[in-house]
Amino acid sequence: MRHKGNLTALVWINKRPVYVVTNAHSPSVISVSRKNPDGSTCNVECPTPVAEYNRHMGGIDWNDQLKTCYKYNRKSQRWWHRLFFHLLDAVVVNSYILYKHCYRIHWHPALKLKPISQMMFRTRLIDGLVNHFTCRLQTGPPVTPVVSLLPSGHKMEDICDHGITRGRCEFCSVGPKKSRKK
Repeated sequence: MRHKGNLTALVWINKRPVYVVTNAHSPSVISVSRKNPDGSTCNVECPTPVAEYNRHMGGIDWNDQLKTCYKYNRKSQRWWHRLFFHLLDAVVVNSYILYKHCYRIHWHPALKLKPISQMMFRTRLIDGLVNHFTCRLQTGPPVTPVVSLLPSGHKMEDICDHGITRGRCEFCSVGPKKSRKK
């Protein structure tokens, strides 16, 4: 264990070496109980950062589990693209966890109504970010978009019925300046 200022670096050998660098914990050792293979327990000296990690690692596992459900893993030759999308996934999952936490505390403590699912949360988040967005230059009064992801907004339309090629949005292909004959 090495300590300088408020930074602590340590190696603790459990079954394998565990390397920890922290500035949140003091360089101290506490006694924790460990279960032996025969079912008995014994007290073992363990560094505080490792004991705290083991105590709170369920939250990290839950975060990883939620993140893998709707993972955006796009391969790229640029390393920072993958890092950016990894961090974006982490932000969305953490905001969903905060939503569920606030929902239980502030809105429905008895959980009479269940919070929305992660997929619906992501759908509403995407709709809130991209609704009413177009890359075309707008002239005149604003035009509402044709497609919305929320059931309470505009209805989803099958663009093949309008004679529009696959992969194009009806609003983007028709646009506000073009006639809406289709």
